[in-house]
Amino acid sequence: MENKNNRGLVFLVVVLIIMVLGLGGYIIYDKAIANGNTNSSSTNNNDNSQKDEASYNSYSIGDKVTVKLNDSTEATFYVLKQSSNTEEDITLFAEKNIGTGAFNNDFTDGNEYKGSLIESKLNELTSSWTNVKEKRLITVDEINATGLTSKEQCGPSENDLCDAVNKNSWLKYNNELYWTMTKAESNGNVQYDEGKYVYYVDLDGIITGNIVGYKPGGELNMNGTAFDNYGIRPVIVISKQYIKS
Repeated sequence: MENKNNRGLVFLVVVLIIMVLGLGGYIIYDKAIANGNTNSSSTNNNDNSQKDEASYNSYSIGDKVTVKLNDSTEATFYVLKQSSNTEEDITLFAEKNIGTGAFNNDFTDGNEYKGSLIESKLNELTSSWTNVKEKRLITVDEINATGLTSKEQCGPSENDLCDAVNKNSWLKYNNELYWTMTKAESNGNVQYDEGKYVYYVDLDGIITGNIVGYKPGGELNMNGTAFDNYGIRPVIVISKQYIKS
């Protein structure tokens, strides 16, 4: 009788050992699988993160690029503002004038760019540029920010100095003058009646102000001159996907 009890006890011990070993193996296996899934999930998350952080080409001020303005039109521009590899959009300045036009000759509104005849003309000339996100004229601050300007005489006195575009720089093209969208204001040497003048870059690169062109009715300005031949040289903002490599 005692032998039967011993055999029963041994059998129970063996079963218990098998159960313990089985449970331990299952726990180890489960941990390994869980860790594997966690690592896999982490890897997938990293991959998604890398996809979200898209990388683009970087550009410096003055780089020359060819841009697709729409499905059939390409043109050459210069980089106006430095753009890093994390920025999708880029600000560009046209290589040359695309037309001519004049601001409103209205001395009550200060000849602001917004709502002016020149803005309407620019929009008309660029209406087919469907890839472009923003279009306007350049500002004097943007011209000076390129580092391609210096002080030169721009009046009858040697003390009359203006900012001037350096000769042979990409800010000049074929000796064509062009408008900016910055209203001219008086400084220490050159006096402007505020609201009557807009800065432009003349044939010598001088950034100076002048009374602007036509009224909506077509009259000449107070000096009897029509500035409808002042160039329109646009600034655009566009996605880098439209820059030809």
